[in-house]
Amino acid sequence: MVELLVPLHGIGGRGDLPVPLWLAIYSAGAAVAVSFFALAAFWTRPRFGVAPGRPLAVLTLVVDARAVRSSIKLAGVVALAVMLGAAWCGSSSPALNPAPTWLFVWIWVGIIPLSLLFGPVWRLANPFRTIAAAIRSVAFRTLALRRRKLRPAANGESSHQVVSGGGSSEAVEVGGELSREVVPGGG
Repeated sequence: MVELLVPLHGIGGRGDLPVPLWLAIYSAGAAVAVSFFALAAFWTRPRFGVAPGRPLAVLTLVVDARAVRSSIKLAGVVALAVMLGAAWCGSSSPALNPAPTWLFVWIWVGIIPLSLLFGPVWRLANPFRTIAAAIRSVAFRTLALRRRKLRPAANGESSHQVVSGGGSSEAVEVGGELSREVVPGGG
């Protein structure tokens, strides 16, 4: 009986598939796309209520501490860097490269049980969210410094006119400096 059930659960290799590999890959991609589309289209409001219970105040203070949150974010970025380093610099054989196994274990054996026990851990450990927040922070800081250099908007002028005017004047200044460097005797 077991010999009959084993091939039905995908334990064999991809060479055991009764369809061509390209068809299996396209079908799997279509199944994922259709399921996400259906979920987005038909699940428009929350369907699960908040579970009753009482908050754990001491644990919440510890978990929500800035140091704990920062260390979780840093651990996510370090884990991504190590995994990408292993993927790029390691063997091209999936059997010898640990990156695919790390990714599988991290998502299915790490994140899901941790999220069940401690809540949305992935929201903090997501390295892409951390990197995007860092880029956004640097970009806003840079824009704030540039805004200080711009003149305030006059009556009847929108902020878009002031920003575009400031940007064009910077382009003229940079262009003028470049032309002085490129053209001998330019001034």
